[in-house]
Amino acid sequence: MCKDYIVGGIRERDSSVCIELIAPDGNVQRCRLTPKLWNRYTFSSGDIISEDIYREIASESERCEAVTRAVRILSGSPCSASALFGKLRRAGYSAESSEAAVQTVLRRGLINEVREASRYAQNTAVRSRRGPARIIHDLILRGYPRDVAREAASSVPAEVYDAVLCELISRKCPDGVPSDRYERERLIASLVRAGFGSGDIMRAIAHLGADRSEKRES
Repeated sequence: MCKDYIVGGIRERDSSVCIELIAPDGNVQRCRLTPKLWNRYTFSSGDIISEDIYREIASESERCEAVTRAVRILSGSPCSASALFGKLRRAGYSAESSEAAVQTVLRRGLINEVREASRYAQNTAVRSRRGPARIIHDLILRGYPRDVAREAASSVPAEVYDAVLCELISRKCPDGVPSDRYERERLIASLVRAGFGSGDIMRAIAHLGADRSEKRES
């Protein structure tokens, strides 16, 4: 059985070349390449190509499609390189094409993990009232490298964390930090889960207690 393919219609555009490849069974495979990639070939409509060349063109076409999909994903929601790879794989692209697309957008500067992680850290600290440990944990879950996650958490000023922690305690304890040991331990445990260190928590509790005492005396 013949395994050769026939080059069908070719439509050249500014940013891409669309090619129809007709399989031996008559099915048509539509591929899209960049003009630079297509210029590597010298085919015209009606030319016959081998199965190996067909597979090469189809593989390059998938990589081009993966890059387009990656750019679209990043324009809607910036993410880490690891997260982008996962999204491309779930969209049906091969591991090779997904990795090639990730490397392409990295070279183009479309992913800046430090910048995006730092932005996430700032927003999460202020809006969600989370401490550095929780922010690091969440960033790692989002696919950011551990060193990037730590750098991002450290980029949030200490006074921001202090203010957020005091606000969180005040919200949880509008009538003041409970004197009951069990309730106090529950409060501290919830603050640790929010990502704050025990030392920072105790200092914040002491600070709020001192403020309340000053207000009562005045």
